[in-house]
Amino acid sequence: MSDMSYEESDRSDSEWDLEEEDSDDQDILTAHAAATQRSGAHQNWIVMDRSSLARLQMQALEEVTHILDCPRSTARLLLMHHRWQKEPLFGAMAERGERAVLHVARVTPRNPGEAPPCSPVKGEAAVATEEISCKCCFCDVSPAEATSMGCGHAFCNDCWTQHFCVQIRDGNCRLIACMAPGCGAVCDDEQVLQLLQPATSLRTRFQNSLVDSFVDDSKSAKWCPSAPHCGRAVKVANGEELCEPLCDCGLQFCFACLGAPHSPCSCEIWRMWEDKTTGESETKHWVAANTKPCPKCHSNVEKISGCNLVTCRCGQHFCWLCGGATGIQHTYTSISGHTCGRYRDEADARIEDAQRNLKRFQFYEGRWAAHVASQRLEQELTAQIQEKIAKLEAATETAQSVAAPAVTDFGWLNQALQQLFLARRILGFSYVAAYYMFDGTTFKDDLSAAQCSQLRDLFEDAQSMLEVEVERLSKLIEFDEEGLQSGSLCYPQSNIGRHRVAGGFAGQRLDIINSTVNIAARLEKLYDFIEKEVLSQVSSASHYIAPYKGHSSTSLRVVIAPPYAAKLAPIGGPSSPPQQHTRRGHSSAKETVANRGSPRPSVPGTGAAT
Repeated sequence: MSDMSYEESDRSDSEWDLEEEDSDDQDILTAHAAATQRSGAHQNWIVMDRSSLARLQMQALEEVTHILDCPRSTARLLLMHHRWQKEPLFGAMAERGERAVLHVARVTPRNPGEAPPCSPVKGEAAVATEEISCKCCFCDVSPAEATSMGCGHAFCNDCWTQHFCVQIRDGNCRLIACMAPGCGAVCDDEQVLQLLQPATSLRTRFQNSLVDSFVDDSKSAKWCPSAPHCGRAVKVANGEELCEPLCDCGLQFCFACLGAPHSPCSCEIWRMWEDKTTGESETKHWVAANTKPCPKCHSNVEKISGCNLVTCRCGQHFCWLCGGATGIQHTYTSISGHTCGRYRDEADARIEDAQRNLKRFQFYEGRWAAHVASQRLEQELTAQIQEKIAKLEAATETAQSVAAPAVTDFGWLNQALQQLFLARRILGFSYVAAYYMFDGTTFKDDLSAAQCSQLRDLFEDAQSMLEVEVERLSKLIEFDEEGLQSGSLCYPQSNIGRHRVAGGFAGQRLDIINSTVNIAARLEKLYDFIEKEVLSQVSSASHYIAPYKGHSSTSLRVVIAPPYAAKLAPIGGPSSPPQQHTRRGHSSAKETVANRGSPRPSVPGTGAAT
């Protein structure tokens, strides 16, 4: 974690006198930097290519072989059966005994270092000089031309080879069973490799399949879902499936469902959203809200204007209110011989409910699409930001003006850009999460209507404050480096926060760093609210989200030197202390929260709570 500090050679006595007064601001930013670090801006996974995959698998095999004192092939079968988890394997050995564990894994015990047996069928005399009758091709072969597996069944080498080739071509590459009828013992992989030497391509396929089992049969490792496949896999620490790893190929995905990263949505919520947006569910909602089925031909008819008597193209007349068939005699307010009765209110209520659901979906879908589009546009700024960094570095080296940047490391700008991308994505998916969490249906068995309404208000408050800070950082990043070098600010003062920042580049840098740290803190609070206040009350085990880990780069730590802190002058004067009030949540306990407009003390010069 790198320290970032502001320094200036010309310091007046008045500026130094304010050092104690500005120490509080430094403490606030340092505390937020520590919170950002605690949020987990680190990865709890490793990316494996083919070489590292084989190396890690061999380490696991050697460890089990050494502890259990068994051959490597036996250790492989045991680990495959226990999904490459050593602790459950050792626990089963201690609890159930070795023989029971080997039997369940379809392993025939063999002492370590013992050569694969070569003997007649079990029950016959093992005489080295007499021939063995193969029970598959019924040929008599010498013991050197036959092989017996650990289960004791012996066949000629040609039959074994053909059996292995057929199994591998059929896709059964790892657990090849013995040919003997009724024997389910798995063949020793060392013997399989030895007998597959004539068939080079199938032997390579079998070897690759054994290596791939470290991912395919594992609970804590999965292949990268990139297309075309990059050939890499991701292994998470301690079997933590709730994460969104980033592969070396550049693809980030949800480890649990292998879909696009969708936190703070659970996998179940994101699946429902995809079905809703990519399928025909919204078309059905629109049809239900705006059309009625003809009682004769069952075609959907849309009423554009006129009275409640509707005529289908098949010639059938029916009432628009209840959908019942009628005659043609009518007035503008009634139909001859037809009354809707109480069904009219139910039909109207059903239509209004469908229309309300459609409008609600359009609102959340519009916000989600807007942030996704903004994220794509801002990702195109990467090249422009790199160009600006190059110009700033050139200005630093040449020192063409007195207002040129006084720093040579511009990593804070790249980190701000990455934080902006992450915040945009999370903001978009937060609307998807809110659409289902507070619809009154998804969690109706766990949250009452009053609880749902209260949690929705608190969630939207946190969401709106995050949205304001994200828009602020987006504007701050789009600065004019030439204006900074000349000492002028690159944005209208009235549009950026409540405080005026003097100092050109120094003030711009301070604003960007503080906004980056503020966004990280707000994101962490948003995730904590969803996990602790909403999902913690849900009984369903399918609604869990990946915790907030921050972006992959190093966390920011901000240190403000007194001279620059002294230049931070509030535009509207010192802000008044936040008003305190109490709210009652879903539990009986009371907790004190700050005014929603000022949830935490503001850092001068940021214009947003930190």
